[in-house]
Amino acid sequence: MILNTILTDILISNPTEKWDFFLKSILPLLGPALVVFTFSMNYSKDRKNKRKEAKRAWYFKAYFEPNIKKVEVFFDESSVFMEKSIENFNSQYIHYSLDARVAVVAEVLGALASKKRRFLIEVVDMLKLAYKKEAGKIELILNDFEDSGTNVFDNIEQTIDPDSFYKYLSEITEIKARLVKTLSKPAILKDKKKKKDSTNSVVINLERRPQ
Repeated sequence: MILNTILTDILISNPTEKWDFFLKSILPLLGPALVVFTFSMNYSKDRKNKRKEAKRAWYFKAYFEPNIKKVEVFFDESSVFMEKSIENFNSQYIHYSLDARVAVVAEVLGALASKKRRFLIEVVDMLKLAYKKEAGKIELILNDFEDSGTNVFDNIEQTIDPDSFYKYLSEITEIKARLVKTLSKPAILKDKKKKKDSTNSVVINLERRPQ
């Protein structure tokens, strides 16, 4: 408080010599305080970085590694299921009435929706506790997955083009890539552009003489 009063008086009363006096007399007094401040900031930053690294490592080992296998199984099983469903629908098409086709398609899409719900329960619900944002994104991605299955049976008044399966496979492969990318985000350390240390900025500003 006393130092602040003295400094203010000098800067106001003698502006021509204010900077020389400050650099020679006042700045040395601030030196130890700046050292302590810098150490405290670096120590706090190190602790924060260690906590982030521990959290990232836990996520990778406890959540990502076990569940990435479930992602593979989910998409593999879904593609096999849809391939067989399309083949079955086409082979039996001439024997189905329109009502029968509707029932068959409803059964297929219902089974696909059940697979999605099971995946949500086993993989995504646990993620909501600590990573709500990522869980929400995955739920939206899985809605696209369900839509892809529905689109295969858009027109059941004719046989399904065999190429529809490969279109479906292409779509869910892209959906799977988006899901894995979202799921892996908490396990990846982001390379952030380093900001200049605040104390260095203070010193640089102090050493600049006013124009």
